[in-house]
Amino acid sequence: MSRRTLATLCAILAIGFALAGGVYSLTSRVDVFAAGELSAKDVALPEGEQSIVLVGDIMTWERTREYLEKYGADYPFRATMPLLRSADLTVGNLESPIAEKAATGNAAFPYKVPPWTLKGLEQAGFDLVSLANNHLLDCGVDGLHETLNNLAETKIGHFGAGRNLAEASQPKVVRLGELNVAFCGLMASDTHFMEYDDSLEPGELERRQTWMLGAYQATADRPGTVIATRDSMTRMVRRARQLADLVIVFPHWGIRYHRDPSNLQRELGRAAVEAGADLVVGHHAHFWQPVELYRDKPIIYGLGNFAFGSANRRADEGLLVRAIIRDKRLVTIEIFPLYIKNRDAAVAYQPKIMRGASAADLLQRLTDQSDAPIAIENGRGVIRLAK
Repeated sequence: MSRRTLATLCAILAIGFALAGGVYSLTSRVDVFAAGELSAKDVALPEGEQSIVLVGDIMTWERTREYLEKYGADYPFRATMPLLRSADLTVGNLESPIAEKAATGNAAFPYKVPPWTLKGLEQAGFDLVSLANNHLLDCGVDGLHETLNNLAETKIGHFGAGRNLAEASQPKVVRLGELNVAFCGLMASDTHFMEYDDSLEPGELERRQTWMLGAYQATADRPGTVIATRDSMTRMVRRARQLADLVIVFPHWGIRYHRDPSNLQRELGRAAVEAGADLVVGHHAHFWQPVELYRDKPIIYGLGNFAFGSANRRADEGLLVRAIIRDKRLVTIEIFPLYIKNRDAAVAYQPKIMRGASAADLLQRLTDQSDAPIAIENGRGVIRLAK
């Protein structure tokens, strides 16, 4: 057998293992929990504790399509399902219109995902999705209407967008035991920059913000989302604080492929805390970003991708966050490291939780770059909050 033939055979076997949910990969040295290896017992919490799981960008189509059509709509979530389904609330960023009739526009990477894929999110245990993101109007206003109508046919709630400004800016309040929990979804103006240095191009951020207000901002008679400014962030969080015992802000912000949070992210995250947010968890950059403890409140600047159907070569690691509640208050944040490199047969468009040395390595890098007391315990990062 020639070396070329052997290499081809190895590649085929690696893909076969990945599709079967196998443990082994002949193309990766990253140690992960394959589908079926992580059990509900592994992630169970003590009696009396409740949890909210938050994940990053979800777009289950494009290159994921063949996997869904062959293995089922829940395929992308099978390796992480014990964590997703064990939570009292599971929340993600839905980064695509869910539509059939509406046509895609002329965006650089327009997405359009068929409604039947929502069954996978339901099976995985998702309770809420944010629609506040830069792919919200990939299929125009008609696509947003279809998305809202299709979600209404499921058990999955939504926030961060609506048919008008009043609906888009309304926090989503969910009952969790004896608590009311409010979720706020907004999109920042830096999401349309591929590369941007806050110290360069004076006035460019303001010009882009003006453009985005016209393109994405909902009005009294136009669907859309809410563009995050200090004022809009403060208003929404203060409204949520009046309605709920626990306020979580889930913004779409930052600059793609930037590890460091932008100045705008830091300004908005801190403004959210000052207005009354208990937890801020962001997404968009395709990379995970550091954690900050501001006024004793966690700001997790970026989760990175979750189940995202692109062959992006740069998106290889992400985070899954579990917020733990005891005695009616947020007491602990757990951060699970994810391997999301879709082209690797160990992932094959199904995000995996890292373990062993792989988990320790990512968590150490996160800790080194964060301004928060993160302990590394049992393959996860742990932030214990002040009483």
